[in-house]
Amino acid sequence: MPVGCTMRQDIIECLNFGIGKDFILKVLSEKVIAFVKAEDGLQKLKDETEQSVNRKTEIPCLPLQDASWSVAELPLKHCDLERFRILVLSDTGTTQSMTIQFSMEDAAQVSYEDQALQLLYLGCLYPLDGRKSRRPRFLCQNFSHDSSHPIQIQSDNVGIPFCGKSVSKEKLDALQNELKSIFYFRQCSVCGISGNPALFDECNKCGAVLYCSERCKREDLEESHRDWCPQFKEFMAKETELADLPFDFAGETTGRDFHELMMKDFLNKCGIDGPALGLLKYEHPENESVCSKSSDNQSYQEITDRRFDGFSSIEEDSTLLESHPPPLDKPLSGWKDYYSLRGFPQNSLISVLLHFPLTLYYIISQLLSKDFAETFYRMQQSYYVCVHVIGAEEEVKMFHPFLECARLLTPVTLDIHLFGNNFDESYHGEKFKKENLNFHIHKGLYHKTNLDGIPSPSLAVCFNGGIGAYTSYIKTIRLLVKRKTPLYYTDYGEACIMFSTKAIMNSKAGILSPPLVNPFRSPLRMMTSDQNLPRYSNAFVTHIKPYSNPSENAPFL
Repeated sequence: MPVGCTMRQDIIECLNFGIGKDFILKVLSEKVIAFVKAEDGLQKLKDETEQSVNRKTEIPCLPLQDASWSVAELPLKHCDLERFRILVLSDTGTTQSMTIQFSMEDAAQVSYEDQALQLLYLGCLYPLDGRKSRRPRFLCQNFSHDSSHPIQIQSDNVGIPFCGKSVSKEKLDALQNELKSIFYFRQCSVCGISGNPALFDECNKCGAVLYCSERCKREDLEESHRDWCPQFKEFMAKETELADLPFDFAGETTGRDFHELMMKDFLNKCGIDGPALGLLKYEHPENESVCSKSSDNQSYQEITDRRFDGFSSIEEDSTLLESHPPPLDKPLSGWKDYYSLRGFPQNSLISVLLHFPLTLYYIISQLLSKDFAETFYRMQQSYYVCVHVIGAEEEVKMFHPFLECARLLTPVTLDIHLFGNNFDESYHGEKFKKENLNFHIHKGLYHKTNLDGIPSPSLAVCFNGGIGAYTSYIKTIRLLVKRKTPLYYTDYGEACIMFSTKAIMNSKAGILSPPLVNPFRSPLRMMTSDQNLPRYSNAFVTHIKPYSNPSENAPFL
């Protein structure tokens, strides 16, 4: 690398430490002076600036970073630098403001505005921060300047609005949030920079995590990814199996490009709106803008009375659900069997709404007999099963979907009690009964709830639990394990179950059984911005066994 380029990198690194202290300004001045005196220093910078001006028409086609960049004048006072105006272009879209480029011009020959505009071109096309060529969402003013001479940088000609000095951070954030409803952005798993997918590269071994630069990749490998990479590679190997669903639309809803905006378009295209979307918040919990909140203030009675309103594309399917399914010769093995039983076409989206109750059906009809034979035998003899749903949220609005589960279990009476903290207080104490389904809602954490008068559970279920993220679950697990209650747990992906395994083992609350792919998982993939790991609502099912020997073969340990 030429001497001038090396010196520019040194200046950039020094700028990233900040310029608030005198000793840093002194060191920076020395570096800039050395750069000016270097044989190829200023000339190399001038050549790249000229090239960037000639290539400015390429800038609107560059990947878009979801951030604002700012221009600032560097306050260096030194006799060798008197004739120069030094401007710095910084990326404010990361956790720490990072310098992208700088420029030096004779202040008597080049105006402030022209220099700032040329610096923007230079930063977009020749960034020195180790990231790809890109353009920002906005350009902002962030420097002291004579207020009698207003600054107006004409950056609109390359598709980058100039917001000026007067725009507040709150307004910029509001503009960015508004535009996120139009553009899909991904994110570096290390520094958090956000932008078009083209800005990022996947780990070339596991394909699971995204990086914006070699620097971030090296940092992640040194800190933790070297250890996680083989595990993530195994998780990614399940991508094809999880996407193997018998629906006409599965190719669209299981791909890596099925992000929250595509999901919104897909659901709108299929005629899903209104109250039905309120039941789909689990499908993209990180982005509630996907789902309407119009049902949040409705009473429980209003919600349950609506049944499947909002699914205009499947009115015939919801009509079929008003009748009892035909008798079963053997348990249903997956969505293909269920659709055939009910006569649904393969393009029906009824599975989106029914994956919670059908997951419960799968647990009761197929897993319980293998894992807890005595409990299953008692259910067969008594024609009664009591299920405690732990950590309930949207499930409290699913009386009619769970009625389908009860009908599939006929002649067994299904008695469901839902416990949770994350739903409206007005739901507490509500009871609903129809045919062989009893539905009871209890507001509060399970281990803090007075269970007197509530039937003892035949089994407990925690849907999409995220046990590794919520420590309150540990006390509930200890209580249920102590009472020898069969406890099943589902989650979005194997990484979630891995963290839950470690949390449960470390607390000695229990041991998770090896996770099984749920044949009644949601057909909608849930992409996260910084990873490609395959995630679906209720993707995997496992059960919790009593804690014994830490050396026992628990999954991921």
